[in-house]
Amino acid sequence: MTDTDTTASADGLIHLLQQQQDLVGQLGRLASRQGALIGTGRADALLGLLSQRQAIMDQFVRSQEKFAQFTESVCSGDIAHEKRERISMLVDSISRRLSQIMRCDEKDRDALRVNRDQTRQELAGLGTAKRAHRAYVKPRAPSPRFADQEG
Repeated sequence: MTDTDTTASADGLIHLLQQQQDLVGQLGRLASRQGALIGTGRADALLGLLSQRQAIMDQFVRSQEKFAQFTESVCSGDIAHEKRERISMLVDSISRRLSQIMRCDEKDRDALRVNRDQTRQELAGLGTAKRAHRAYVKPRAPSPRFADQEG
């Protein structure tokens, strides 16, 4: 590989990492909104947001395939120190942001578990209340299904 090819690959990798950084920024903003939606119980809005996140994640995964191709060519060549530093900085930035997003997701997952458990308890309480109510209510005598002309 020539120096020109290596430089072009390094520039391509930097551009790709900048795109990934933008995608991760979008994911971070959505992760913040996600927590608020979970807190307010807005399930429809949460589903829409999760759909947006999935679309961004699909783009990120596709870019990871390109990332593997670029890193192979960049690692095999000699690139300028400045470019290597820029690549390293971008990779570290993306990694830190993804870690923050994963922590937010774990917190949100815990909040969803708590909400689910509360709902389960409330539903169980409703079932118990219905059974208790039925125990105290005098059953009605069934009304006749057929009546003659006098009745």
